[in-house]
Amino acid sequence: MWAIPLFILLLLNVITFRSIHGISHVPVLTYNGSCIYFNETFGGNKTEVMTASPCEQLICDLQKKEVVVTGCPPPQHYSDYMKDKTRYLNPNLPWPWCCPSLKSTS
Repeated sequence: MWAIPLFILLLLNVITFRSIHGISHVPVLTYNGSCIYFNETFGGNKTEVMTASPCEQLICDLQKKEVVVTGCPPPQHYSDYMKDKTRYLNPNLPWPWCCPSLKSTS
């Protein structure tokens, strides 16, 4: 019943995420100490998951009932650290190594 409003909310977050700053706080359902994000259940509180497709970092925050999604480009401190390591970038590696925008920082 409320799957469509949840989908719309997630879609708006993704649109905001893509167009503003690369970090989005997405409200999610929680179950048994885990976050449920796009039908995937992961983690416990502050559990971090890095994925390659899509290229993003997910952090489950049980207290706020949200997943913090960080995409590309990564925050500045990651970009600064990775400036001289761009030869390791690969779209098949987990975030942030899969971010194509880092190639222009070297």
